[in-house]
Amino acid sequence: MSADLLLHYAKNSFSPSDRARDFLLRDPRFSWANQLLEDNKRADISLAGSSLRDVLLGRHVTHPSVTIDGVSPKNIRRTLTPLGNLDLEGSEQAMTFHPRTTPDQSLFIFVDNLPPADFTIDAPLYSLREQRLYDHLGGLADLHDKQIRVPGYPLRTFAEDPLRMLRTLRLAASHSLHIAGETWHALQCSLPRLNKITRNDAGLAEFSHPRPVIGSALLDTLRHHPTYGSHLLHDSGLSHLVAPELGSDAWSAGAKSLDVLLHPDTHKHFKLSGIATAAIVAALFMYHERASKLAADFLKKFHLGHLTKDVSWLLTNLDYFHKHDPATLSPSAFEKNFASERGRNLLALMHSKFLADGQHHIARERLHVARRLLDALDDGLSLLPKLVRGRDLNSLGLTPGPSYRTLLKKVRDAQLTGALQDRDAALSFLQLQVSKI
Repeated sequence: MSADLLLHYAKNSFSPSDRARDFLLRDPRFSWANQLLEDNKRADISLAGSSLRDVLLGRHVTHPSVTIDGVSPKNIRRTLTPLGNLDLEGSEQAMTFHPRTTPDQSLFIFVDNLPPADFTIDAPLYSLREQRLYDHLGGLADLHDKQIRVPGYPLRTFAEDPLRMLRTLRLAASHSLHIAGETWHALQCSLPRLNKITRNDAGLAEFSHPRPVIGSALLDTLRHHPTYGSHLLHDSGLSHLVAPELGSDAWSAGAKSLDVLLHPDTHKHFKLSGIATAAIVAALFMYHERASKLAADFLKKFHLGHLTKDVSWLLTNLDYFHKHDPATLSPSAFEKNFASERGRNLLALMHSKFLADGQHHIARERLHVARRLLDALDDGLSLLPKLVRGRDLNSLGLTPGPSYRTLLKKVRDAQLTGALQDRDAALSFLQLQVSKI
């Protein structure tokens, strides 16, 4: 029986109310919940917002949040402090609890206040005391239909909070949900609000909505689901709003490459825990003839300038194997260019472009060679500390200059091939090389 069929069966045989109750009673972060309700007869603990939404969708809840009503902050602290660390988040109405039994997992607590609900699917509430769900906005039906709606009139909602449009796109991509018709049309009409310009106190023109938030939301949407996310960004008009120079063809090609780049198999092939944000930006722009310039302008516009150097390096070296054979590189040169985190991201980016293009080229064969060379390095070998440094050359009486780099490379090559395994052997090897100069 497939995992999808099991999940479908579980969802249909286990009611939404039972799922919420089971989560609160089984998750160790809520081990105190029943005791708090027994000690405070008028108290209630409610699961709501994105936490309840994800529980009902069968998704893992990383940072759950609950609302506690009918208990003073003082009594909450008295109950939870013996069980872990409790930190106030600006006021007594918001706390973060770190259970001693699971210190790496946290729980956010609202006191007499529900978490904000951007969407109808975030509005349902589960009461642990009454063991029932409350749903006044039809969020449960929207969850069943896997759709996103904003409460009230969408045009007015987006006018009041334009950044909610970004959250809509990001949530749709991350949870594979479609956006309801009225909400979608309002979003398309309202996106230009993100470029609204006002005057600051000094009389200078500035954007009303932070550029970094918009840029990060776009990248997050793509990271969550490259194919669906790219369609959402393109069809909504946000891609044209943030990068109008790209055009539909370049955007579609970049999105196709992103789908390969962010696939788990790509991470595995190149031994990456995740794809760097710089590589995602490079993939978006690499099909444009002025890729480096457009990417730099995009990063500057959205206050992501700290990525410019890495993005530029990736785009500059994207065609490296068109001219160079990795098999001709020395071990230290290969390590420097490709064994680092940045280098592995470059290889992954090349891989995504070759697969998306579907064309055979000598550079594609050379990428396979590079992968084999990468695998040939024993695990952790390229992370070995260097056995000698420039000061060792200086102690041997060698004048600083270009020869320093050449000699250090020779030692590193010998270390990576296993010829040198400790510092004493490296110093002897180095002394021999210096004597030949």
